[in-house]
Amino acid sequence: MWLSLGLAEKMASHYDKALQAFAMASILDPISPFPHIQSSECYLMLMDKTHAKETLEYALKMLSENPHANFEREEIRIKNLLSEKFAK
Repeated sequence: MWLSLGLAEKMASHYDKALQAFAMASILDPISPFPHIQSSECYLMLMDKTHAKETLEYALKMLSENPHANFEREEIRIKNLLSEKFAK
């Protein structure tokens, strides 16, 4: 429910509201990288590259530390976003 609300708010360009919804989604499903990926995209739209990068790095760390997580496509997506948006 919270993830869907966040996606709707993000599509409506209500990035602050979307971030709140994604935060709730991450609390309710702590192993899912989806809320973090979506949050990062909101931070980018708000021109907050620092939080966007931190959010992606956290999601990547979370995935690597959870042996039960099977989110290989999401891990690749996170790595691609990091290299595209934050390469020096």
